[in-house]
Parts: sequence; C-alpha cells; structure tokens
Amino acid sequence: MAAQNIKTPKKTLLEMLEAYNISKLDLIIYSSCLFVFIVSLGIFIFFSGDLLLKQNDYKELSEDFDGSQMLKTQEAEITAGFAAMDKAVFGLRNKFLSEKQVNDFKEAVKKLAKKYGCDKIDATERSEPVDSIESFLVKTKDGEKKTLKIKFKKRSMEFTFQMTLGNFFGFLKSLENSNKMIEILPFRVAQGDEPNTVRLNNFVVMVYVVPIELDKELADLVGDVTFEDHITDVLLGDKAQVVPVTEKKILVRENVKTRDGAWDIRPIFRVIEAPKPPAVVPPVELKYFMTAGNTFLFTYNNDNNNPFYATPGGILKTRDGKTIPNYDTLKLVEVTKMGFILEMEDVKGELSKLRR
Repeated sequence: MAAQNIKTPKKTLLEMLEAYNISKLDLIIYSSCLFVFIVSLGIFIFFSGDLLLKQNDYKELSEDFDGSQMLKTQEAEITAGFAAMDKAVFGLRNKFLSEKQVNDFKEAVKKLAKKYGCDKIDATERSEPVDSIESFLVKTKDGEKKTLKIKFKKRSMEFTFQMTLGNFFGFLKSLENSNKMIEILPFRVAQGDEPNTVRLNNFVVMVYVVPIELDKELADLVGDVTFEDHITDVLLGDKAQVVPVTEKKILVRENVKTRDGAWDIRPIFRVIEAPKPPAVVPPVELKYFMTAGNTFLFTYNNDNNNPFYATPGGILKTRDGKTIPNYDTLKLVEVTKMGFILEMEDVKGELSKLRR
C-alpha cells in the first residue's frame, strides 16, 4: 500500500492562546492596558519636553534679567562718573600752575619763609623753562576720537635764605602739603651766619606750568570754560608749630609739631667763639678818690659826680646800686699801705693810692 501523507491542521493564534487558558476577553483587556500605557508614555514624553523647553526659556530670561540689572547699575555708575568728570578735571588742572601764577608761587614761598623766622630770602627764576611733550588718545563728548599733543612746562626757582634747622624742617613740611604739584631738587645745608642757623644757597623748587594751549584743549573736552577764572590760589600747607627749647641761653632742640606728628630737631652746627680776653683788673679808667672811715671811694672815667663805694670784701657800687660797666663783679679784696687789691673772675690787680 502506498503511504498516505496525513496533514496536521494548523491552529490559529486564538486557538493557541486558548490552549493556555487565555480567552478573547483577556486579550482585549491586555490590549487595552498596553494601549493606555503607550498613550500615557507618549503624553509624558511630550509634556517632559515642553517643561524642559520652558525651563530653558526661564533660565535665559533670568540671565537676561540679571544682565539688564547689571547694565542698569553700570549705567548709573557711568552716569555718575561722567557727571563728576568735569569736577575731576578741574581738580587735576588746579594741581598745576598757570602762566599768571608763577610769580604768585614765588611770593608765597618768600612769605612762608618769613613765617619761619627768615629775615631775608632771595628768589630768582633760573634758565628757560623745559618743555615736555606727550601724546594722548582721547574721546570728546561728541564721541570723536582725537590725538592730543600736550606740552607741559617745568620752571625752576632758586631760593637763598637762612633759618634754624627746626624752622627749616617745618618749612619743608609746609611745602610738602602744597596744593600745587612741585618738586624739590637735592640741596646742601651749610652753617649759617648766626648761631644755630643753617644756610641754603641753592634751594631749587621745580613747578609745573600748564600753557594756555592746553587749557583750550581741555575746554573742548569738558565744556567751554575759562580755566583762569577757576584756578585756586597757591597754598603751601599749614604752618608747623616750632617751639625752641633752650638751656643756659643755648638752643638745645626745637620741637616741630604738624598734623602728621611731632619731631625733636637738634642743632647740627655749633659756632665756635673765641674766648674773651681776660678783663684788665683794675680798669684803666678807675682811680682812687677818697676815704670815709672804712669805706673807700673811687671814680670811673673822671666822673667825680658818681663815685663808686666799697668796703673790703664788697663790690664797687654807686649809691643807687649801679656797678661799673662790664665790671659787675669787681670787688675790693684788700687795702694795703700803697693801694688796693681788686678782683674780678679770679683775676686780681693792684690800684695805687697815688693814682688820682
């Protein structure tokens, strides 16, 4: 017998699921849940992306807001800075002298020196002023950029004067607090003509002068103004208080007081004076006049109307207590047969009775 092919009928998906006790209702439920899950997942992804976009927008808006607040603050600062620029320019300009103030400065220094006990001060302007040219790139109020070539002038003034060392220190402190830009060149201090004084022969002060051309350029930057009408006067600072301290009529130190502090300045020069020659005892002009008991009378310079009286051991004086000029301590030490022994400052001499 020929073999017969027996075909196994194919089962549908539903029949296979039913074999596992999965009914059609279960499939409907599972399919619905899966659909709901997919839809929910899609909605979540959509809203998550939208939220992320909104967060980015919020971040950008916050940064823009912070930036705008900073710009407002900077704008206020810049506005205030520009508002104060004119005043700052005037303040800086007043640090320098104008052409008309050069002589004012010279007179101010001379006046200051006299306040510090200087009786005489000579002032001369030295050689021609030195010009210094500098280039600057500036922007005008209209926003235009331009290059300025600014010419500064230095003028040197030479002073010669004498004063005590403490007063000179106070003089320098006053110059240090000047409202004008100045420069003091190295100087030498020498012994003055008077005791405890110093002499400055070449005390040079450099002053900075702004030419009229520069004033015109500055006026273009800060407005149409005339600087000469706004320049402050020359002020050389507060005068220091100098108090001399002496002992036995000799200057020991000078106490200098300023708002910056106090200093003790001691003399650095001592004038060596030759010793005085010993006094002639008795003086040549002294003569014996007469005797009255234990009192002896003498005349000086042939003046019989004003005799000098003395007893042994006493100083020669008139009736009203006056002594012989430059012989204040001349005294009668001893009376001898031929004359008198007189003494002053350990120097003794004899006056004859015959010297009338």
